[in-house]
Amino acid sequence: MSPLAPRQRDVLAYMLAFCVEHRRAPGRREVADALGISTNAVNDHMRALVKKGYIDPGPEAKPNNAWPCRDLDGTPIRWTLSYTRETLCPAHGDGDQ
Repeated sequence: MSPLAPRQRDVLAYMLAFCVEHRRAPGRREVADALGISTNAVNDHMRALVKKGYIDPGPEAKPNNAWPCRDLDGTPIRWTLSYTRETLCPAHGDGDQ
């Protein structure tokens, strides 16, 4: 698995925390505002995170459907209905769906 660039790590860390706190994935504007970067930069970082397998954009690839599916250390995770992280990620065919 490819290592994360520092800003990619920041984006992923923010997304993980946001998902737990708000019980939904953050939009690109929310990530941009929180990290003080442009939405274009967020788009670039999120594309890289998708390519590296850290987030899953969902079937429609909409901004608020991009859920992290790997933790910062690369461990696969999945989200339960209580919005807590577990290991494995259904989007990658691991575990139950």
